[in-house]
Amino acid sequence: FTPASMEIHPTNAVERAYTIALILLGMMMFSTLISTITNTMNHLRQLNLARHGQESLVLRYISEARLSLELGNRIMKHLRRDETA
Repeated sequence: FTPASMEIHPTNAVERAYTIALILLGMMMFSTLISTITNTMNHLRQLNLARHGQESLVLRYISEARLSLELGNRIMKHLRRDETA
């Protein structure tokens, strides 16, 4: 899509080869961009999943050890503060 469309077409073999090469290069670059974004999102999801798993274990320990509500809240507050640092 261009703001002012122009009827430009390759007229010989060299121009056609150049056009094909640019299209393939653009597709490869776009695919690389999408792949990088996907891998980054998957990595962040794995980190978040691990963090939630660890938080779940701490909550279970607090519950099973019958710690006071105040102490449990202080532990969780400390853990959440360390995550943001």
